[in-house]
Amino acid sequence: MRIHTGPGYRLYIAKLETFSIPKTLNTEARRLAYLSSVLEDGDTAELKRALTYIAQSKGKNLPPLRGDFDLLKVLKQLGFTLQALEGKKPTRSKKRAHSRLNSWANI
Repeated sequence: MRIHTGPGYRLYIAKLETFSIPKTLNTEARRLAYLSSVLEDGDTAELKRALTYIAQSKGKNLPPLRGDFDLLKVLKQLGFTLQALEGKKPTRSKKRAHSRLNSWANI
C-alpha cells in the first residue's frame, strides 16, 4: 500500500480503542439506565447480555446465563431489586437497547 504525501498533505493516524459496554457502565446511574432500557424491551437474550455487561463493569463474574436462570438471584448479586410499575404501551423496537447507548452514556 502506498501513501502519497507531499506539500500541503498531512497524514494523521489515530489509535482507536475497541468500544466496551462494561467500561461505559462505570456508574450506578448508567447501570440502572441501561438495565431499565433492556427490561423495557423485554428481550430475554438482551437481558442476559446486559446482566453480564453489568457484572463485568463491577468486576464480578456470573455463571453462564443459559436457558432459564434465576433472575432475582442474579439481580440481587449485582445489587439491584425489581419494582413493579404501571406499564406503558410498547412503542420501542427490540434492538433499541444498544441504539440508546448514546442517550444514557452521558449520565
